[in-house]
Amino acid sequence: MKYLAICVFMTTYSMQQSDVHLPLQCVIIQKRQAIVPPQRVPQFLHVDGDKTACQQHGSGHETLQCGNTDVYIKSECVCTFYNVNEAKYHDHTACPNGENSDDVKRLTCRECALFSLHNKGPCINGGNLTCKTGENVLAPDIQCDCPDDFEGMFCENRMENVTRICDMVTEPSSPQLINCDLTKMDCFTYSENKKYAFKCNKTEESQERKGLPLCSEIESVIIHTIGKTTTESGNVRVESNNTRHGYTSRADKLTPVLTLTSVYCWFLNIKTFAETLLLRV
Repeated sequence: MKYLAICVFMTTYSMQQSDVHLPLQCVIIQKRQAIVPPQRVPQFLHVDGDKTACQQHGSGHETLQCGNTDVYIKSECVCTFYNVNEAKYHDHTACPNGENSDDVKRLTCRECALFSLHNKGPCINGGNLTCKTGENVLAPDIQCDCPDDFEGMFCENRMENVTRICDMVTEPSSPQLINCDLTKMDCFTYSENKKYAFKCNKTEESQERKGLPLCSEIESVIIHTIGKTTTESGNVRVESNNTRHGYTSRADKLTPVLTLTSVYCWFLNIKTFAETLLLRV
């Protein structure tokens, strides 16, 4: 009887393995950076810009004073994104008579927060100026707290998720291609345990996932599929509808195992039956 038990187990396991569907495709999700500056460069920053457009006379509430003059700089002209981001290329000031109180290479984070429009300084796209790196940090070195999906010193970079569909390969056919962790071009990626390799083609637009698993999770998908079985009429059947996602059956590779196992099991059964008859005689 022990032979029979082993036979049933081996046959069941082989049948179970033969029905496993292996994904031929999977996806990777990468971050793509897109610079999203304000709509236009402020007129006062143009070479021929009118400085007086940024000036107001007489003391103003929380406005930046130009030295000891009676000229104050409007908040919308202080520590703007373009002014700070391009600071290394200019010595812009809207102050008159050689005063440079609004030169962003002189202004500190605290002053930007105090005198700029909405107290945001150069932070754009919903970013906030917090001066967490120090109130005396100069404006060009300011870092902003950015909302989700934005990065950069001033939140100028929008980060987007790009889905790329990858095809399984038996072995990399182009050794010069590098890992997808390092490039957005044509590349190779692997399952978590490096058991399966996939080639991912460059794409300018995010592709529809179509229910495909992540390439890094392929082995987990296979294990889950093997474990999801039901018994019907004494046969083991794997319940999987992954064929519509471009999966292929591995039965062609595992059928010889099933056949050899079945033959071996029948041999054991016949041998056991014959020995039983001999004992009875």
